[in-house]
Amino acid sequence: MMARYVAVADELRAQIEGLGFNSLLPSEDQLARRFNVSRVTIRRALAVLEGSGLVDRQRGRGTIVNPPRVVRSLMPLLPIEQDFERQGIKMRSEILSVERAAQAPDHVLERLPRARLDKISVVTLLRSVEDRVISFDRRYVPDSIVDEVDLSRIGTVPAGRLFGGHARLPITEHKMELEFAPASLDDAKILGVTPGTMIVVSSGTDYMQNGESYAFTAMHYRIDRVKFSYASRYSPSESDLQIEREGV
Repeated sequence: MMARYVAVADELRAQIEGLGFNSLLPSEDQLARRFNVSRVTIRRALAVLEGSGLVDRQRGRGTIVNPPRVVRSLMPLLPIEQDFERQGIKMRSEILSVERAAQAPDHVLERLPRARLDKISVVTLLRSVEDRVISFDRRYVPDSIVDEVDLSRIGTVPAGRLFGGHARLPITEHKMELEFAPASLDDAKILGVTPGTMIVVSSGTDYMQNGESYAFTAMHYRIDRVKFSYASRYSPSESDLQIEREGV
């Protein structure tokens, strides 16, 4: 038998679909009377909706309907700035910190061996849409490159292109991994979530023409505000069904 708070959450979800974002839901007392349940049940139902990104509960204001999640396209793989611009999404990028002569963690050293010998800078950028934080990224690049980059151009030029443009050889390859991970204390503080909340971490390494790794970036996404899309076409050799229609 379905728990009552789950049923209430489902009914509220259906009603929210007809509301515009930033709409204010009725108070907990009003909802409790409407559904003839306790306020505890209402709170649990709202927690379900908040966890899925549909609403945001704000102290002193109430429960607000969130805008739809933005879509991060993985095919074709474009810089986040270019991807959102193509979709007509206005994203704000700001520098949170620039740490010089940083000690790269082990998982970065594995992908960026030069960090064992060269001084590395960590540039942390915050990304927001509609004044709501959606992600942040940490970029590990040589100290010498940061000296050459005009950081005031962050937000007008894709960060990857800005830093990659100073490589001694052309950047010809990018390898990426996606994983779900619990937000650390630092991640949670930046993203505005509770520590341990599941987030998506996209780890990417840029390689130069000679095969040498040049820079490493870890992007951290709020999964209640961002979703991902991937579309490709099957070739006859890849599918017994020989599906030819894109997206099927």
